[in-house]
Amino acid sequence: MVFPSASALGASLIPRAELSRLYGIEVKTKYVKTHTSVYLHVLKGLAIAGGGVATTLQRQKPQIRDSLRVLYQTEKVNPHPIVAHPRVPAEHFQKVKAAFLDLGLREDGIALLEKIPMFSVKEASIGDFSRLRELNLNEFSKR
Repeated sequence: MVFPSASALGASLIPRAELSRLYGIEVKTKYVKTHTSVYLHVLKGLAIAGGGVATTLQRQKPQIRDSLRVLYQTEKVNPHPIVAHPRVPAEHFQKVKAAFLDLGLREDGIALLEKIPMFSVKEASIGDFSRLRELNLNEFSKR
């Protein structure tokens, strides 16, 4: 299977973990850098399957998107947590947080964020991402 990168949360880490833990499937992996590359590898027969996320699949040209089929969907988790190390001064953290929240309110900011792709910005707490800790993806981040 092809994946964008070993650390792509929704496109690589979670699918590899679920396939292994839930179904006992250990996949031979190849990393191809982008979601679009994943889709093209599968479409051209260079891989039998690949990992991506729904938003990037929907953004593909219709001739690519409509030529692929979704075989499996993983559990959904909250995307794109933005965090700071505890040694980052609180005032710096607050400024960065305010800047991200502001980007999510401005048209030009929204356009920038969509390129990530990030389609909304909202304040979150560590509890919003507790499911990630429960998934214990560490062992899959090294493969």
